[in-house]
Amino acid sequence: MKEEQLAQLHEVAQAKYDASQAKLAAITAEERRLRDLLANLTRDQEIGRGALIADSAFRAVRGDQAWNSWVGNRRAVLNLQLARLLVVRETAMTEVQGAFGKADVLGKLLSEQRLSRRKSREAAALEAAMQVRLLG
Repeated sequence: MKEEQLAQLHEVAQAKYDASQAKLAAITAEERRLRDLLANLTRDQEIGRGALIADSAFRAVRGDQAWNSWVGNRRAVLNLQLARLLVVRETAMTEVQGAFGKADVLGKLLSEQRLSRRKSREAAALEAAMQVRLLG
């Protein structure tokens, strides 16, 4: 394969790798956001638990049950979203690994081809110099 063709293939493979990394970065940011929401919910639940114990009027109208129900429902929704996102992240990780492998192999092949061509040129130049010296 010609060096130019190999360079073009490497460029395409590198672009696919970069795109897959960008996609994974967006997924990771969303995962971080969901985990932060879950952590905040846990913190708010602890704060709310203390407030509910102190507020008998809130318990009298069953506000404590409504609060706990809302927290439980919200946690279930966030955990479901996180679980779905983790499945998507696994697929994206597989894509990143595959794209990296292709870009890496093509990069190595291109480097080897360039090195081989340079060595051939150097050998030819050395041969020509030796010919000139022997003949001259």
